[in-house]
Amino acid sequence: MKTRKIAAAVLCALSVVTVFCFRLMSAPLTGTVTAAELGSALGALSLLPTVLAVALAFLLGDVVVSLLIGLSVGELMLLLMAGGKPAAQFLQIVPSIIDELVGVSADADNAKVLILCALVGGLVGVLMKTGGFEAAAKRITKKVKTPRSANLLGQLFCVLFFFDDYANALITGPVLRPIADKVGLSRERLAYIVDSTAAPVAGIAVVSSWVAVELAVITSGLETAGIADSAFQVFLRSIPYCFYCIFALVFMFITSITGREFGPMLKAERRSRAAQSSACPESSAPEAADTGSKRESVSIWVAFGSIALLVLYLVASLLTNRGDTITLLLRSAFLSSVAALAAAVVTKVLPAGDGLKAWLDGVTNIVPTIIVLLLAWSLAAIVEKLGTVYFVVELIASKAAWQLVPAIIFICCCAVSFAAGSYGCMFMVMPMAIPIACAVMENTPGIGSHFLPVCVACVLSGGIFGDHCSPMTDCTILAALGSGCEVMDHAVTQMPYAFTVALVSIFCIISATLGFSAVYTIALGILVLSAIILLFGKQP
Repeated sequence: MKTRKIAAAVLCALSVVTVFCFRLMSAPLTGTVTAAELGSALGALSLLPTVLAVALAFLLGDVVVSLLIGLSVGELMLLLMAGGKPAAQFLQIVPSIIDELVGVSADADNAKVLILCALVGGLVGVLMKTGGFEAAAKRITKKVKTPRSANLLGQLFCVLFFFDDYANALITGPVLRPIADKVGLSRERLAYIVDSTAAPVAGIAVVSSWVAVELAVITSGLETAGIADSAFQVFLRSIPYCFYCIFALVFMFITSITGREFGPMLKAERRSRAAQSSACPESSAPEAADTGSKRESVSIWVAFGSIALLVLYLVASLLTNRGDTITLLLRSAFLSSVAALAAAVVTKVLPAGDGLKAWLDGVTNIVPTIIVLLLAWSLAAIVEKLGTVYFVVELIASKAAWQLVPAIIFICCCAVSFAAGSYGCMFMVMPMAIPIACAVMENTPGIGSHFLPVCVACVLSGGIFGDHCSPMTDCTILAALGSGCEVMDHAVTQMPYAFTVALVSIFCIISATLGFSAVYTIALGILVLSAIILLFGKQP
């Protein structure tokens, strides 16, 4: 650990020196400078805050410190490029960071997400206190007795929340956690199931909270390219080419069926199996008396009734178009919290005072997650201001062969989403990706009409990759939170799987670009993924 700290300190020092050297060797930008101009001026240096934050996260294992340092270096770059004395600008870093945090907190959508996290945290605190999930797990594990069964049950349960990734991450984890613990399924594996189902399913579902955003960014790209086409039709044509989303679900299913794992996930599963086998089943409490059994039944009804109320209210509101998804989730979580507290008190599962304390404890437990989300959003805002995405896309537009353009767009989105998240990536890249695709089609006779949907799919699915790998994106953070897993543990164990799926997706993207059918390409991808897990995977 000491060596890692030294390496992290050296990396930070080199980053600051590099920024100052660049400032001394280049002229400050004057007047109003756009993000595209700044990205062009900085070049590869615009990648520094993101790369530094990610590297430090893996060296130190502390997401908060890593985000703060990456954010500080990004603010330093913005201040130095604006001109003025370097020493004076250095002193402005802390005020600038505070302003950035205030800015992302003041954003209406971000504020809703933070309040949603607090409400769901309180709800989960109450439901955990009732013991309903644990009682249900005790009954379910009479039939679900193996990790394989728990894997499949978890995937089935997560797919039911296809309409929203936040709902999936925040609700399914706490529900499935007791079941996973009973059969020796690791928290890391549970977080992987939740995370790899949430965004991939919502990203390609025709009815979900993602559709409005996806249609908005596709419309923006079509307008920029001057194309009068239906955004919804383009989206539908792109779904078969969203290889990363499809293969993320397939790969998770393959590992569940075969029971094979590799990399850090294999170690986590072996550790969990060892802990589960060392527990002595005979030492558990005897069967509860009739009154205890009745209490368990009431607790289960309180817990799952509250979740059912949340889901039903949300789905009904979505079907009647009563507002945006985050607002509806807020209302659902609040209503479900009140219902859970009232039901627990009325049925005498919990006294009113204990219920309120459990709710407050649940909110308190969510505070670290809120801090990480604020820092992650702030870093994403800095990355956008630095024009990182414009620099990367400029390289694609100027130097890539047309056969590789979709694959490079996908790789670009994987990199951008690592820092900016899926939505941030889509908003930044799609308005440029569609004009690039149209320009390539215009300049290269013979390219089929599938080329544009493939490029659109690369943005939509590439943006999800960062949500899975980066310890700095909201879906990764929330999936880890709901599953009771440390963010870095979740990111480290999931990353080899996400990279495997991404590499196979790149191969399939190139195949589809060259004109092979989506069905053939998906079948080939499934065979490759199956071969990988059979060759490299081992039983825990």
